[in-house]
Amino acid sequence: MSFRGNELVAHVAYASGAGQMTIRFDPAFSTCEGSVRFGSEGGKAIYRRVNGEVRQLTSLQASSVSCRVTAGNPLQ
Repeated sequence: MSFRGNELVAHVAYASGAGQMTIRFDPAFSTCEGSVRFGSEGGKAIYRRVNGEVRQLTSLQASSVSCRVTAGNPLQ
């Protein structure tokens, strides 16, 4: 994860393909909106599940992406 201006961007690499989550904050960091993208060469992503099974994604779409800003420190 890294900040790029007012955006928090995270990348996830799969055995074949990748995902990107982006959260955009307003200039005061009081509101936000999110987006998720997935992609791979040839249109298919391969990943390994926690139990070791290998799966192939042929179609994936994120919906209802939302976020909110609250006061406090989540690390405490």
